[in-house]
Amino acid sequence: MNKIKAILIFFISLVSFSVSAQVAIGTTTPDDGSAFEINSTSGAFVPPRMTDTQMQAIPTPLQGAMVYNTTKNSLFTFNGTEWLLFNGSLPTILFNRGQNGNLTLGDDDYYHLPVDDTYLTYNDSDYYEVISIGKIKTLKDGIYSIKAGLSTSNLRSGNRKYVLSVKRNGALIGYLVRGQVNLSSNDYWGTSGVLSFQSNANDVIEVEYVLNRDSDATSVQTAPIRFVDLSIVKIK
Repeated sequence: MNKIKAILIFFISLVSFSVSAQVAIGTTTPDDGSAFEINSTSGAFVPPRMTDTQMQAIPTPLQGAMVYNTTKNSLFTFNGTEWLLFNGSLPTILFNRGQNGNLTLGDDDYYHLPVDDTYLTYNDSDYYEVISIGKIKTLKDGIYSIKAGLSTSNLRSGNRKYVLSVKRNGALIGYLVRGQVNLSSNDYWGTSGVLSFQSNANDVIEVEYVLNRDSDATSVQTAPIRFVDLSIVKIK
């Protein structure tokens, strides 16, 4: 009877130990709040290292799983649905066109915002692909914020309509800005706007502008570009 009692007490103590046990490396006094603690001044914690193909082939990764992707040279974490780049910045694409070329002034005509690879200044290429002038493909599902602006150094006098619009897969989803400008003489002019929207992987986003010609003009006119900017940021 005493032997059975002793064995029972032994197993109970093992269960109690397993419930409260902590794992520590490099220290014998882990913090009370730590389940796993590493203490070192001469070495680093190294998570599993693998290529992008190997990472994507993991059959059932747990939410919160972490690997070092040797193809991207970055840490990735799994959010329960997909592998996400682990960094402190938001995935961004950025274009900037300086003082060259012309804006086209038509009759309520929409033209693609005149930026492409030539004016690309930054791109998180896992998230965006430049298709053509004013067209960008999003490569991940999520919520995005888009900002665009244009300016001319010599807009003709008179009253005219202007628009900056956004399409997704050919369908209008919103306006960055729209209105009327009325100049008493030729002058600098510009506008910009911001729009948040939902986008899925492989959706094509188009940014277009309208800047109307003189009311008595019978053909397109032009205005010299001062700058054209476009940025898209994945915010969620």
